Amino acid sequence: MIRYISPRAKILAALLVVLAASLFVCNVMKNSATARIGANDRLKLVILNGFAVANPDYQVDFLQMKSAGLIDQRITRVGSEMEIPVILEARSNQSFSWGKWIQAEITVERSGRIDTPRLGVWELTKLLTGANGILGKFDSANLGNLSSLQSLQVVIWLQSPINENELLGILPKAAHLDMVLLSPGSNDRKPIGWDAQEDCTLRGMGICRSDRTLTGQFKRWVSLLTKNDEQTLNWLGLDLRELRSRAMEGKIYGAVLTLPPADSIEIQLQPIIAWTRIVDAQL
Repeated sequence: MIRYISPRAKILAALLVVLAASLFVCNVMKNSATARIGANDRLKLVILNGFAVANPDYQVDFLQMKSAGLIDQRITRVGSEMEIPVILEARSNQSFSWGKWIQAEITVERSGRIDTPRLGVWELTKLLTGANGILGKFDSANLGNLSSLQSLQVVIWLQSPINENELLGILPKAAHLDMVLLSPGSNDRKPIGWDAQEDCTLRGMGICRSDRTLTGQFKRWVSLLTKNDEQTLNWLGLDLRELRSRAMEGKIYGAVLTLPPADSIEIQLQPIIAWTRIVDAQL
């Protein structure tokens, strides 16, 4: 027996199917969003990278955080606050560790206020905050007996900003680029920095296929920032407009290097170098 179905009933049935499908899709999207927020979410992308960018005198160890499961774990809620774990240390010679890595928390309050770990002032901090006032290419007091040292960590400042290829062209072959500084120094704030030890994936930005340079990685991170991130960045001591300007400029104002003692003397002879200072050494 063939049952007759009116056109009105067909339309109603079709509408019910569409409604059910829409509810299913919305539920999937909601669950997917919840998973992202609980793991490697946008808040971490902005805050962890922003904290590292604003404090080039310290090193945020994304690799160790990944190994410890801290990158992928859910954000901890304590009352009305959220806590994001971070592993860091005062930036030292990459050949060894003279200090201990510490795990601390970055706290995000309901109001949007961000409390970051208290960072002590050490030699590199002083150099970076007073970069424009340093005179003399090298501190002659540090040029004594360098032959007994295996490697030095040196901060260099440039007469004028240059692109990354130009910087790599003046570095000795044995030099390791630890950090690039992407803005001028001032007496009240540190320059913007981007760490050479980490890649885009560990920083939560996916894979940097088109540009794997340090300035390219920084530019990619800035491209992911929106107007909604402005308050968060301000709490970290950053300005969205300046970040976009520096990303567009793509110039390097200074760098932190690890290199043999002989190379530290050689690099200061480059005309583009304004000054160099030793911040760490390995015996």
